[in-house]
Amino acid sequence: RSKGEDAEEREHDGIPHSRASTHEQAGVGAAMKDLCFSRTTHVPRGGCFGTSMDILANMDTYDQNVWGCYVVANACFWFASLSCHAVDTFCPGLEKTQGQKSHMTQRTFAHAAAVAFANIVICAAAVVPGGANLWRALHAAPLGVGDAFHPLREALVLAGSLLVIDFWFYWTHRAMHHSSIYRAIHKMHHRFTAPTAVAAVYAHPVEFLVGNVGGVALGPILCNAHPYTAWAWFAVSLCSTCGSHSGYAALGADKHDEHHRLFDCNFGVGPFCDSLFKTRKEDIPKFANKPHPMDRFRPGKDGKRA
Repeated sequence: RSKGEDAEEREHDGIPHSRASTHEQAGVGAAMKDLCFSRTTHVPRGGCFGTSMDILANMDTYDQNVWGCYVVANACFWFASLSCHAVDTFCPGLEKTQGQKSHMTQRTFAHAAAVAFANIVICAAAVVPGGANLWRALHAAPLGVGDAFHPLREALVLAGSLLVIDFWFYWTHRAMHHSSIYRAIHKMHHRFTAPTAVAAVYAHPVEFLVGNVGGVALGPILCNAHPYTAWAWFAVSLCSTCGSHSGYAALGADKHDEHHRLFDCNFGVGPFCDSLFKTRKEDIPKFANKPHPMDRFRPGKDGKRA
């Protein structure tokens, strides 16, 4: 039989001619090279965090920046709140700002965590596209992960974000204490007069989106932050709010814990507005000399217990 007849028979049986096979293999090799080394293709990573990073890598800069903030916020909130709950559970003797009152039962914690999930996972995801669109409307050229990071500029962005959150949160928070709004919206957050970390986002969805998300997100968006700065800002903000609700003075809980206990003071999260508008505990006569319920357990000036 001729070589041509053998080749035809092999092709008929599904076995390509050797030269055709060589060309086909070369084409497949080139395609695989493009697939593996293309700048727009990313090798999948394992786990939820890896999957999130893969999705982010294929978005445009605006969406990438804002969804990155969402991922970081969730990672930091759940890590901080679950860590504090673990400390509450396994080290119940540690001193808290309001003593044993600053603990949740497992059932209460589960309820608070469910509300937190609805807010920070579901409601926050619903407004991410709006945040990206606001960034688009304000800035024609957003900074992406590939852009140069200028420390001085980003330091100014952080300073601007601090001013924004202090002003925004202070006034939205005070507004929610107005009698016409409090019962319908803010009373839910004040269910816990001695909160723990998970209660940081235990709130009515309107309060969560307007006061919490708006306060944290507006600064980086208005200032066109580098994504590394925006993500770091969200990480610090979420860890800070968990700390301020944790009941542990070492995590910064004293000021906001007094707000939950006394109700009409310490509205802000930053260092400016409460001082400027005289709403610190010490600025209000009815609270200025009111003893803290834990004072009797703390050392006095002479180093002895009161």
